[in-house]
Amino acid sequence: MAISIRDKTTDPAKIVATLKSDQKVAARLSNYDLKPVYTRSTVNSGPSFVTEDNIAPVQKYAGSYR
Repeated sequence: MAISIRDKTTDPAKIVATLKSDQKVAARLSNYDLKPVYTRSTVNSGPSFVTEDNIAPVQKYAGSYR
């Protein structure tokens, strides 16, 4: 939503391209082990499930953020 407002666009392709090219976003995704799914019209960032395979980042940040 912030990109949409900042860049004055509602074009999902432009928003996704901006997200994918932003190094700060890439670092944040990597840091928190997030794996959004980009489609032609949306960015699906959830729901997410905690499993034995991905519990490490959850444990690392548990209680730090709401």
